[in-house]
Amino acid sequence: RKEEERLKKEEEKKKAEEAKRIKEEADKKRKEEERLKKEEEKKKADEAKRLKDEAEKKRKEEERLKKEEEKKKADEAKRLKDEAEKKRKEEERLKKEEEKKKAEEAKRIKEEADKKRKEEERLKKEEEKKKADEAKRLKDEAEKKRKEEERLKKEEEKKKADEAKRLKDEAEKKRKEEERL
Repeated sequence: RKEEERLKKEEEKKKAEEAKRIKEEADKKRKEEERLKKEEEKKKADEAKRLKDEAEKKRKEEERLKKEEEKKKADEAKRLKDEAEKKRKEEERLKKEEEKKKAEEAKRIKEEADKKRKEEERLKKEEEKKKADEAKRLKDEAEKKRKEEERLKKEEEKKKADEAKRLKDEAEKKRKEEERL
């Protein structure tokens, strides 16, 4: 009986040790699995973080490039606008200059035409005055000549009358003398 009891106890002890060993192994296995699980989760989390960081970096780079491109476009648009404005102002300046030149030329031509017209008017008046003076001179000369001819005619008529009277007086004197004789 004692031997059976001892064997029984030994058997129980063995079973207990076996159970303990199994439990320890199971605990060890569980802890190892837990460790591996945590390691895997950490790897996944690290990978997820890496991918997130990469995506964020890519997004920022794309944003930076987009902004850079937009700035380039805006700068180019501004440059083109400034160029167009500069060209427009230059064309306006040239147009005004051309208009000023044309106005000055028109003014010069008008002044020349006015000067020419006034000179022609002056010469015409001078010519008319010369003609009028000449006509007056000829008229005065004709009048003087007519008066001179009239004076000479009257003088001649007077001479003839005086001569006729003298002859008449002489004939009368001669008649009377003859009568007296």
